[in-house]
Amino acid sequence: EYMHASQRLRAFVVGLAVIAAGSLLLPAGWIAPWGDWLPVTVVFAAVGLLLEFVEVPTQNNGTLSVSGVAHVAIALVAPAPFGAIAVGGAVLVHQLVLRRPPIKVVFNVANHVLTISLATFVAGLFGAPAVTLTVGAVPFGYVAALSAALTYYLVNVTLTAAIVSIASGRRFRYIVRSNNRGTILPDLGASTLGVLLAAGWYAMPSWLVLLGVPTAVIARTLRVIRRLERETVEAVETLADAIDERDPTTYHHSARVSEYAVALAESMEVDDALVDLVRTAARVHDLGKMGVTDAVLMKPARLDDDERRRMREHPEIGARILGRYGLYKDGVELVRAHHERWDGTGYPRGLAGDRIPLGARIIA
Repeated sequence: EYMHASQRLRAFVVGLAVIAAGSLLLPAGWIAPWGDWLPVTVVFAAVGLLLEFVEVPTQNNGTLSVSGVAHVAIALVAPAPFGAIAVGGAVLVHQLVLRRPPIKVVFNVANHVLTISLATFVAGLFGAPAVTLTVGAVPFGYVAALSAALTYYLVNVTLTAAIVSIASGRRFRYIVRSNNRGTILPDLGASTLGVLLAAGWYAMPSWLVLLGVPTAVIARTLRVIRRLERETVEAVETLADAIDERDPTTYHHSARVSEYAVALAESMEVDDALVDLVRTAARVHDLGKMGVTDAVLMKPARLDDDERRRMREHPEIGARILGRYGLYKDGVELVRAHHERWDGTGYPRGLAGDRIPLGARIIA
């Protein structure tokens, strides 16, 4: 199965490279003297190269950057195929500097060449950007520029999600949803900023330096979003581990439950989103035991009725705690129901059969 996935990956990358090379033959929608676009294209490509190093990790072992600001600008100032060649060259340098594996180098270069070729082609359908962005009718100019920016964004997201899906075996829709959760607006903002960069070059070149500020803000925002997500998960999981360690008989219990639950969910071939939800919820399913005293939690003898009642409160306590964190809101019901039983004899609500969420049944 691994070899089959590897073969699909290579076939996808080779096919993409062929298509990207063919995209350089797309007709140019406009032409302009070399002196009008070559210097600024070189500058924008250099800026894009620098921004490539400001990478933000995504959920599925991928990365994203704000280099789209410079790339969209290039698609609007350089006629085909020169914009795609400039961006492809900058990406190639970045990949070689980081010593990425050949297959990653080919994919990333081909991805950007095709993306810029299509964005430039779409922009050319409306005429020369120098006209549509400055002296043309305002709504027409908006449509032209934003169509090119949206093309850049959608093609890039689609190709990136496709290769991650092939490499990981996860469903394409899941990869798109998980990798772009919380970053869609900053990503689209970067593309829109690229439009302003191109328009600024045509209208007021001396003011371009001011656009460096919002570019830095977007880059910082993306990094903060991912860091806060990572730190929140780490903090909650550390707390769950600390609770497990209160009782020597449950050492690493939550981690083991998560591992087994994920294996079971995958063997059932449930949706990828549910697999990740099970992984996340199972990892912290006993968090509510922080509200149970040591006298009850570690009592060596049988619990009396009052102690049993207090022990059975821990799923509700855990659900209330996790409900305060946006990253865990989808897993709250799984944590609340992980002690429910198919015959209705579980707790805390006595749910039975299909009324118990599937993820909670897997964890149980």
